[in-house]
Amino acid sequence: MDSASLIIPTYKRVFYIDRIIRSLLSQDISKLKEVIIVDSDSNDGTKDLIKAYENNKQLTIIYDNVVNSVARKRNRGIEIATSECLIFIDDDCIPLDGFINSHLDNCKKTGMRINCGNIYFYECFVKESNYIRYRNSRHIPYICIDGVDKKLDYKTIVTMNMSIRKKDIIDNKLFFNEEFIGYGMEDNEFGYRASKIGFNIVSNSLGIVHMENSNAMDYSKKIYHTARDGVKRFQRISPVAVEGLAYSFYFEEEYPHKNVLMRHALKVFRLFFSTYVANILLHLALLTDKIKIPYIRVLYKYAYASYYWRGVKDRDKAYQSLSNVKVSWYGKK
Repeated sequence: MDSASLIIPTYKRVFYIDRIIRSLLSQDISKLKEVIIVDSDSNDGTKDLIKAYENNKQLTIIYDNVVNSVARKRNRGIEIATSECLIFIDDDCIPLDGFINSHLDNCKKTGMRINCGNIYFYECFVKESNYIRYRNSRHIPYICIDGVDKKLDYKTIVTMNMSIRKKDIIDNKLFFNEEFIGYGMEDNEFGYRASKIGFNIVSNSLGIVHMENSNAMDYSKKIYHTARDGVKRFQRISPVAVEGLAYSFYFEEEYPHKNVLMRHALKVFRLFFSTYVANILLHLALLTDKIKIPYIRVLYKYAYASYYWRGVKDRDKAYQSLSNVKVSWYGKK
């Protein structure tokens, strides 16, 4: 194994794609065989940008278009890739120096493994923004004890910075599940199936910078759609697997290990969660984002839990209408 393929699903993110390419060109990419960018006919100049790099001798870029689904885009990248080491990043993630070689080295290690790297925000953003500081606190740091990388699981898998051997995917038919529509959970479901057939999901130090382009209010919509669409599909595959996911114990009715008393107690508990109150708090958070406020994390946790609960309540009606429509992770058909 002497080369790697980098797979990037994208849609209307030309600025970030340019940043990714520039970052790669500033590094040692002698072992990067190709960058596979899978789009959905973005009209923001993405195709023109890639064409501008077509004569660059340092980098081979393959551009393709499929339906606007992150699972389909990753699978298309797997199909196209000609290297054994497959590296996945999202289109708003900037690879740090040594990124390619680190992933390649980890793919050479024995056993069926999925390598998940660190995720960072720029330090200046973390210092200046309460919201970014909260998001940064949710990332799981790289831990290595006595030379052994920390093991993760399907609940903490990081597909925005991940590598895996192509042979392991093909031999085990471990493609991303294209039944996932809407936002979220296709990565957790991928990790769940991988864990069930014996893959080790491993934390590594190789990092990317997440160019977070949303604010506190935008993120609430992602939480809502994750609960409404993604978790519902995951439940159909395995209700038990949903246990342990964020918010699931408090807001999921189909939770096999709840007793009657606990179910009644949680019904009362849920009465305190309201998206009306959450919206007020999130607008307050937007106005005070640059001011350090004690216990701000509690505010975010309440607001996002409220949106998760709203997604659960809206699930059945929305799921019925989504069943015959392919909707992307970006909310576009």
